Amino acid sequence: MADTAVPATTPVPRGAEPPLTLGERLGRLVGVLVAPVQTFNRIASRPTWVAPLVLWMVLSAGVGFIVTPRLDMQAALRERMARAGTEVSDEQMQRVLAAQERFRPFAYAVVVVSPIATGLVVALLFWGAFSVAGAKALSYRQSFGVTLHAFIPQILASVALGALVWPMDKVNPNQLGDLLCSSPACFAGSDLSPVVHALLQSLDIYVFWTLILLVIGYATAAKVSRGMATGIVGGVWIVYVIAKVALSGLFG
Repeated sequence: MADTAVPATTPVPRGAEPPLTLGERLGRLVGVLVAPVQTFNRIASRPTWVAPLVLWMVLSAGVGFIVTPRLDMQAALRERMARAGTEVSDEQMQRVLAAQERFRPFAYAVVVVSPIATGLVVALLFWGAFSVAGAKALSYRQSFGVTLHAFIPQILASVALGALVWPMDKVNPNQLGDLLCSSPACFAGSDLSPVVHALLQSLDIYVFWTLILLVIGYATAAKVSRGMATGIVGGVWIVYVIAKVALSGLFG
C-alpha cells in the first residue's frame, strides 16, 4: 500500500445532524466491501457499531448451532493422543466425551458472546497501539466501529464454513479450519507439525482481506498515513500469529 496521507475527517458534533437512518447503517455493511475508502470516511466521521455487531452475533450463533453438533470430538482426541504417543482406553474416552457433552450449552453461549468480546478487545488493542504511536485523534468509539466493520470478511468466512459443514454428518475439529481452503494449510501434507500448520493457517485470504480493511479504516479514523497504519496493524497481527503458533506448539 502506498504511504499516502489520508484526508482528515472532522467528527460531526453530536446533535448537529439528524440520526443516521437504518438504511444508512446497514448500507455500511456492504459499503466496506465495495467502497471501503468512502465508507470508512463516513464511519470515522460518525462511528456506528450496532449493525455489524448484531450481524456478527446472529450469524455466529447460526453457524455455531450448525457446526457444534457435528464436531467429532472422539476423532480429534484420538489424533491428539496419537501425536503424543499416548493410548486411551474406550472407557477413558467415554468419560472425556461425557464431560465435554456437559459443557456443550456453555459452548453455545460462548459462540454467541464471543463477537462482543472479540470486538471490544481488538478495538482496545488497536486504540492503544495507535495512541502509543501518537495518533491521539482516534477515539475508542471510532476504533470499535472500524474494527467491527473490518471484520465483515471474517463473518462471511464463517457463513461459508457453516454452509460446507451443513450436509456433513461429522467433521473432525482438527480439520475444520482447512475446509474453506483459503490458506496454504489446506494444500499442505497431513504430516505437518501443529506449529507449521498454525503458521500456514494464518496466511488466510479472509484474514488478509480483514487486514486491508483495518489499514484503510484506521488510517482514516486516526488521521495517519496508510504506511503508518500498515505498520501498526501488521505489527499487532504478527504478535497475534506468534502467540497462536506458540500455543499450537504447547497444546497442539
